[in-house]
Amino acid sequence: MITRLNAHPNYVTCSSCSGRIAVFCGVAQTPHDEDSHLITKGGKWLVSSHAPVTYDEFASSVLADPTSLQGMVIFKHEPFIMHVQCRDEESAKALLQVGLACGFRESGVVLGNKRTMVAIRTTANAMEIPIALQGQLMVTDAYLRWILDIANQKFHANRSKTDKLFAAMRTSLFFDSPPAPTDASTCTSRLTQLHVTESSRLAISRAGHATVLGTSFAFNLVACGG
Repeated sequence: MITRLNAHPNYVTCSSCSGRIAVFCGVAQTPHDEDSHLITKGGKWLVSSHAPVTYDEFASSVLADPTSLQGMVIFKHEPFIMHVQCRDEESAKALLQVGLACGFRESGVVLGNKRTMVAIRTTANAMEIPIALQGQLMVTDAYLRWILDIANQKFHANRSKTDKLFAAMRTSLFFDSPPAPTDASTCTSRLTQLHVTESSRLAISRAGHATVLGTSFAFNLVACGG
């Protein structure tokens, strides 16, 4: 997907993640703030895997050394995310249509003075669960196995959604020959019309989690098809 987008004259990818299973050990604001449940001073990754994780892999990275569990330890599954710089508003509209139609509902456009950026993302398969605090594991072994199994299922669901996105891009942006009917065809049939209209005042709105700024454009989403 990244290779095809970067070969397209209208798009350049800026940052992306295919999705991962991770465990993060965070640090509170001050050494004396041991009761804080907020991570404010960074930390370290105990696990960061772009593939399914077995329990043995998880245990060797997280449970083998209790001293690594100092601070707040968070178990995560983070779904696919991609930021793409677009040549103009029309090419951004086309890419955003594909992302929204394929279920990446928190996708959005950021309009700047010098560049137009599309963020393709969704929180549908995200999870974030505290599992340890100040060196003490707060959940049972059975619970850890359970949430790891859920995260692996979410990882596969995330991969399937990303594959459908790429299939829809190939037919809608790259104009490859249409594949045999699959769920990806549903994405294409549900493409959303994104109308750009002029506005004389500064507009600040929300598209998913992206703030959209512009002095001359406003966006209206109108569903079409299925």
